[in-house]
Amino acid sequence: MRTNKKTQGNGGAAHSQTFFYLLSWLIESESKLLATPATALEKKAGIKAFEKFKYINTINSLANGDITKWGEILNMPYERVLTKLLLNKTEAEYQKRYSDLLNAQR
Repeated sequence: MRTNKKTQGNGGAAHSQTFFYLLSWLIESESKLLATPATALEKKAGIKAFEKFKYINTINSLANGDITKWGEILNMPYERVLTKLLLNKTEAEYQKRYSDLLNAQR
């Protein structure tokens, strides 16, 4: 007797649905974790112009603007890149708060 793997969930459509569900969950989780709303000043300066580049902005930032390093970034393990992005975000938030505190003392 022949069995149909797709109807049994041993491959094909069943795995594709699970994969795409997990992928969309991962993307949504990353977005929440890494998102930083643009300030009014950034909006006024035109930060929206960078939206057309999507993930290239992130790769370029991680490569410190060096296009020859983009391939290295793309080949790094996911968890290393995510950790670095979280570190960058935490560092930027700290620097902003620190700067605001310094300015408030003046």
